Amino acid sequence: MGLFDRLFGKPEPPIPDPDRLRDALFAAARAGDARRLERLARANEAAVLAHFRTWQKVPEAVRADPAAVQRYVHSMIADLNASLRLERDRLLTAEQKCGRRPNRAAA
Repeated sequence: MGLFDRLFGKPEPPIPDPDRLRDALFAAARAGDARRLERLARANEAAVLAHFRTWQKVPEAVRADPAAVQRYVHSMIADLNASLRLERDRLLTAEQKCGRRPNRAAA
């Protein structure tokens, strides 16, 4: 295991099934594992963006249990935050490549 892997963890493999991806993202969010959540979001970025709108609708099986709804929504918010961090990092990198100094107050 290299230094990068020790610092940031092993890269996550892509998860092609949207339901399995959602479950993996939500499990990382519920466990408070921000590093794994970010690695999953990074490895599956296109799929997260493609399916996030669908995931916003709480599944029927979850709706009957208010505590489960709360966990679902908290997990979805954590997933959104991870995706937003990735996008922010991408924008900062693009600004730096263009020679513009990033506005740290906005980050």
